[in-house]
Amino acid sequence: MRLRVLLVCVTLLPMAAALAGKGSYPRGDLSNTGVIKGKGPTKEPKVVWSQEEASDVMGPAAVLDGRVFYAVGNNAFLCRDASTGKELWSKKVKQAILSAPLAVGKFLYVGGQDSVHYRIEVANGNEPPYADDARGPIIAAPAVTGTHYLNGSLDGFFYALSVEDGRLLWRFETGPVHHAAAVAKRALFVVNERGTLIGLDLKKGSELWRFEAKADPVGPPMLDGKSILLPVVDRLIQVNANTGESERECATPGIAVAPVLRKSILHYGTRDGEVVCYDLKKGKELGRTKVGDRAISTGLVQAGNLIYGAADEVLFAVDPSKCRIVWRFAAKAPFAPPVVADKCIYVGAGTTFYCLK
Repeated sequence: MRLRVLLVCVTLLPMAAALAGKGSYPRGDLSNTGVIKGKGPTKEPKVVWSQEEASDVMGPAAVLDGRVFYAVGNNAFLCRDASTGKELWSKKVKQAILSAPLAVGKFLYVGGQDSVHYRIEVANGNEPPYADDARGPIIAAPAVTGTHYLNGSLDGFFYALSVEDGRLLWRFETGPVHHAAAVAKRALFVVNERGTLIGLDLKKGSELWRFEAKADPVGPPMLDGKSILLPVVDRLIQVNANTGESERECATPGIAVAPVLRKSILHYGTRDGEVVCYDLKKGKELGRTKVGDRAISTGLVQAGNLIYGAADEVLFAVDPSKCRIVWRFAAKAPFAPPVVADKCIYVGAGTTFYCLK
């Protein structure tokens, strides 16, 4: 249901890519499509290095300038040399980090269960003070532009802070937020836990429109040209980014996690442990392959010509053009979401963190 109309027309996908400077973004860039620059392992990977941590690895890592950053469950954030695994610094936090980190420029950005918007220097782990925190846990991945730090909280509000000094620029009552926002040049798009998709003016924080999906989201909104694609339980909804009006819906039965979108082809993981390839333009399924005995447990990402993801204790790669499994890598614990950088996969499984190539 459309309530308000966005007056500024933009071509969203190129603008989102332009906003994303050099860095490590959980979903590739601010479009949230899951497409990552570079390539990952094309055959069954070998362990370059691994580290046993004191507690479980929490969520995905971030990789920037030869360093890898990730949180562990004993309320610590670690920085290691991406080539050797040597610890470079560690930082204690008040509670375990569940938010995916974003590393861009000189800083690592991440939200905390302790309601803190963390900004940490990648070089040494120092934390320049930010002027404002949320009022509830933050589990969504942040988005960062040249001027704004953007993230939602379980307190029911979405926050925009100044990247420079952390002062509050605006906050807007969205309802509890579990997923990262998609960001364009003048607007951002956020979905709350009830499936309400809201368009907000990036500078003012004012509402432009809202759309009621009336279904639980399974991943963040994705920008595709002038449309937003919202994955919800068993379907994908296409919404006009300028008006907030529904354009069409596609059935994606069993969709379990954030999909990958590349050139109108959608790849999604299911509750039955399958990866499905779906042509959005033709409205036609192109193929599917079974990758695990359990549900796909992490969001899919695409690097080069392969799709990567995990089904609990199995990490996998799928060739999207043929919809077939290229390799599997097994561990003794469920995998966190994988991150691909420098032709390697950086990923945690239980208390073990791996660099695979």
